[in-house]
Amino acid sequence: MKEVYVLCYCLVGLTQGMFFTYTVSTLSTIEKRFKLTSKQTGTILSGNDISQVILAMILGYYGNYGHRPRWLGFGVLCAAVSCFVAALPHFIYGPGQDAVDIVDATYTGLGNLVDNVTGVARKATFTLLLRILGPVLGYLVGGKCLSLWIDPSQSPNLTRKDPRWLGAWWLGYLFIGCGLLFLGSLLFFFPRKLPSTLNREAKKALRQADKDNNKRGVQYFATLAKSKKLESKPTLANLKKALKRLFTNKLWVGNLFNTVVIILALSGYWNFKPKYLENQFRKSATEANYYTGMASFASVVLGTGIGGAILRWVRPRPQFVAGYNIFVTLFLTAGFIVLMFIGCPKLTMVGPVDGWSAPECSSECGCSERFSPVCSQDLSTVFYSPCYAGCLTANTSVSPMVFNECLCISNSSALSASYDNSSALLWESFNISHSSPQPQAGEELGYCTSGYCPEPCDTFFYYLIIQIIIKTVSSTGRVGSSVLHI
Repeated sequence: MKEVYVLCYCLVGLTQGMFFTYTVSTLSTIEKRFKLTSKQTGTILSGNDISQVILAMILGYYGNYGHRPRWLGFGVLCAAVSCFVAALPHFIYGPGQDAVDIVDATYTGLGNLVDNVTGVARKATFTLLLRILGPVLGYLVGGKCLSLWIDPSQSPNLTRKDPRWLGAWWLGYLFIGCGLLFLGSLLFFFPRKLPSTLNREAKKALRQADKDNNKRGVQYFATLAKSKKLESKPTLANLKKALKRLFTNKLWVGNLFNTVVIILALSGYWNFKPKYLENQFRKSATEANYYTGMASFASVVLGTGIGGAILRWVRPRPQFVAGYNIFVTLFLTAGFIVLMFIGCPKLTMVGPVDGWSAPECSSECGCSERFSPVCSQDLSTVFYSPCYAGCLTANTSVSPMVFNECLCISNSSALSASYDNSSALLWESFNISHSSPQPQAGEELGYCTSGYCPEPCDTFFYYLIIQIIIKTVSSTGRVGSSVLHI
């Protein structure tokens, strides 16, 4: 029975580890689907941390008493319910009008454009190994789900790199929720104490009776054990004493402060990391999650293995372990300062960005602010949407989509020849060349394709390598930090 419980416990930790990182991996898709800002999604994510802070001390203390497997099972069932609640908006509101318009455009072929196509449970089950594998699997599951269209029964003519792509963000919540529901139910079948534990306690009572020359029977020691248990019953007064004992331990407090500072500095970055890769390096949501998951897995497993081996064979003093954690913090700081300067050049875009309005060539098209970037035939100019490029027709039978008869793009003059990185010069050239939304006599209109233009930006490889080094070094202190807390 002990082995079965350990297996169930490990699977619970693995599945729960997937829950939070899956939410992170689908964050950018949820923002696009429900038109949320990063500030709003950040507030939602902070609720997870706030709930842990409030409940961790109370549950950590009172959870030592009572029927522990049932406590754990109840927490897992709460997490399962939260998974289903997280997926509920999709079944209430559907895939959204943007997804419907994109699918409709796929089947309508050529047409007029202008603007129509454009916790409680987590804290109880954390173990070191599962904190590694669970979150990594969460990113991988997120990448797989986001590679499917938000409505799997439909198949739009879009590539996954297209900014309009909406992945099936809700699918993983159902998968994780069903897993937690099954595993949480199993925990209710375990007894409060295993038979081996009861036998051990009985033998201890017998030994005590033998030492006392049988003057006092086994019943006496059973009654004594029960009275001691009643004396140690959890109370608020005892909770205060336990907290005081912890927070007067200087080494423990120092290590805790170091951990809090790291989490405070990195939580925002890790929560929005997939979205950062999407925007900074123009990666698709699927690619961003796969890169995040595999890089985390390789570096954390390697770093944790090295740290555990050193701790096992060298056995350094606690002061050395605490000092090494400070070194890791400084190394992390230096590493992320380096990462700040690695990225792709800022994208110059024609449209309602950076205070600019629509160019004159499409000023009468009545364009909305729906973001659907397209790349001009010069392979360097990006328009905010086909409408802002003045495109009149679209060929949806090819992928990526091709938008034709664009008033702001001309075949007779190559825009790339006079392209300048300055937004002001670029807009001036458009306004001079296309002062009227109507095509000039004898002028052949150009075309553009959906998505961003191809960029000669290879800095993502260096970003990934440096990040793996940072995570590997920082992971070497995980085992020592956990042992120090214990």
